[in-house]
Amino acid sequence: MPRCQTQLLRFHSLSPTDTNQSTLGSLRMAPFIVNDSIVTGYSACYSGRLISLHAHVEGEDMVFYKDVDAYHKYAVWIYTPLDSGEFISEVWKLLGRQYHGVAILFRTNRGRVTTVGPHLLLWRPPTAWTRIFTSANTPTRVYFNDSPAGIHHLATNQSTIHHGFPALPNPLSPYPKRGSIGNYFYTLALLENVVEIVLCQREFSTHSQITGLLIRYSNGNQASVGEFRLDRAGTTLRVDGSRELCLGFARTEFKHPYLAKAELFPPADRASYEWLDLPWTGRLEWWFSFRLCKINHAGRGSPSLV
Repeated sequence: MPRCQTQLLRFHSLSPTDTNQSTLGSLRMAPFIVNDSIVTGYSACYSGRLISLHAHVEGEDMVFYKDVDAYHKYAVWIYTPLDSGEFISEVWKLLGRQYHGVAILFRTNRGRVTTVGPHLLLWRPPTAWTRIFTSANTPTRVYFNDSPAGIHHLATNQSTIHHGFPALPNPLSPYPKRGSIGNYFYTLALLENVVEIVLCQREFSTHSQITGLLIRYSNGNQASVGEFRLDRAGTTLRVDGSRELCLGFARTEFKHPYLAKAELFPPADRASYEWLDLPWTGRLEWWFSFRLCKINHAGRGSPSLV
């Protein structure tokens, strides 16, 4: 990979305790493609801190997932598909006092917001965001230091920054009970005009878990909820004739609930799982960590921690 000219970049630290600026020129910086017509979506990995960024293109090799898995067994991936004519218009960073208070945010020209980091309600005191990048759909690069230990620095060729607080999605559902699981991530999607749902599944030694959904709409747009990895994209469900999405939940040996089944018609077996039936309307809210999720819709929710 060609070495970028770091002296032409403005660096942005993602480390709360990092004050040493003298070593920035020696960092191995990898390019993150922004707003190129070949890009179909973006993935970001988080495991206690931001670990990796990836721009997806058609026909790509998915080996980058396994490269991260080798170092971060409990990492979470957040996928942002891009619709036709959609591009990243802003990139923000949040730098709190501890590593769990570090996040980045992508905003597109369509108003889609992706926050890479646990939900902000837990972070006290409130910390201002910094907008480090803006674009009017011009192909460019944002750089990050490429290290198995995670991303400590971002860099852009833009000198202007802005401190403030971007408009964030406001959850309609309460923050889930934490227990000993740690912080939750938050995603949402609308359930109107859905034509297909693609399941993402993770295999554990004791069970198979649906970790996220890629939702496709009649106008060709897409949305992702939960953790969605393209290398684990599985069954595609066509919504034709369906009146509701039926989600079946089971529990691990530690009584933690997880999504085990997704059906488009009322299942005959109602006893083996705890079911949440969602009509094709309203907002689906999906809170999740590495091992479990909490799904809410119109005041009803999936099973909680016991």
